[in-house]
Amino acid sequence: MSGAVGSVAGTAAAVSLTRFRYPGRGLVESLLLAPLIVPKVAIGLGAFILFLQAGFYGSDGALVGLHLVLLLPFTVNIVGGALVRIPLVYEQAARDLGAGPVRAFVSATLPQLRRSLLAAYVLCFMISFDEVDATVFVVSPDQLTLPVSMYQYLQRYQDPTLAALSTILIGATFALVAVVMATAGTSAVSGLHSGRERRR
Repeated sequence: MSGAVGSVAGTAAAVSLTRFRYPGRGLVESLLLAPLIVPKVAIGLGAFILFLQAGFYGSDGALVGLHLVLLLPFTVNIVGGALVRIPLVYEQAARDLGAGPVRAFVSATLPQLRRSLLAAYVLCFMISFDEVDATVFVVSPDQLTLPVSMYQYLQRYQDPTLAALSTILIGATFALVAVVMATAGTSAVSGLHSGRERRR
């Protein structure tokens, strides 16, 4: 679920950064990309304090919200990098034919983003599935994710179980990445940095 929410929210954020000019846009971009440099432990601790005071600690919403913050930079990078390479002329042509802004984007631009959206979703899914450092702060004992359970298992037992499970997960990750690369291609995972340079 976090992967889907992160993909949708990140796509909306990427559109706002690449298609519109408004005061504070640079600040918004910095805030969205901040989780790339802020330690995840610090983000998890801050989320723990926030959700505990708000009464959301241990809820599914708290877990999805935390993962959304961590996933947004990746979707913004991938989708934003694709958006800056799509000329506005397609949307303008759709607008000239009577389509509204949303319909013009959905019909003219969104189909050209399908590869980048697929790559963004898969990456978000893998990051969310593998997240431990921040997740451990917001999950309750009856809401453990697989990586957190593996971390706690490692503290109690020393046997080959985790090694076998890790091998399976690594193999599945490689297979998933191979499928994405074969389907979407390397251009789908280009970053937003080149797009920012082009806009300047």
